[in-house]
Amino acid sequence: FSRKRVHVLTSINYNKMSAEDKAKEPAATRRTDGDYALSYIQRVGNGRVFYETHGHDEKVYFSRPFVAHMLAGIQYALGDLKTDDSPSEK
Repeated sequence: FSRKRVHVLTSINYNKMSAEDKAKEPAATRRTDGDYALSYIQRVGNGRVFYETHGHDEKVYFSRPFVAHMLAGIQYALGDLKTDDSPSEK
């Protein structure tokens, strides 16, 4: 993952996380830059990618904002929704 290649839609503000929550992150997957994107879009060749990490709990699928987010991401990937997908460099 690099903001030089993708347009980040949602992310975790690592600096605001508690030390307890940070300690839960396995060392093998811990990012040294603290940049944790949760969803992003990206152009790849003639195609489009929508990446989403939310949804581990089925309750989230009853949240209207989440469903709207998922629908927009799917519409983007299908080419039905035009939006700025330029990279989100830091």
